[in-house]
Amino acid sequence: MKGFLIRRWDVTVQHWGNAVILAVTRGKALANAWRSDAFEGYSFKEFLGMARCRLSETQLPAVPITVGGEPAFYIDHNRAYVEFVRPGSEHVRSAHPYDVLPERCRPLAYRTSPARLQEEDK
Repeated sequence: MKGFLIRRWDVTVQHWGNAVILAVTRGKALANAWRSDAFEGYSFKEFLGMARCRLSETQLPAVPITVGGEPAFYIDHNRAYVEFVRPGSEHVRSAHPYDVLPERCRPLAYRTSPARLQEEDK
């Protein structure tokens, strides 16, 4: 979908484990992972020697939503807030679920009763 730039990257760092990073490019995914407090004291060059990054097999669907009446793309929710990105942006933001439409992109507790019942019937 036009304007959706974010991709999911799998970053693996020796002796630390795996992480999923949302970024536009592989380089930005690695840089975001390196900025973690766990790698304080390591240069980026040292970090690159320990890290591996590949495009995730599971990519984000470009689901169009509106947040506060303005266009956006749905990323995920954590049962309290909805994560989204604006068209053409690479910054993942959070919104209160009541600011998000359509309702199916809200956490279940923030949907109206008919929408909640419909989802529970599935």
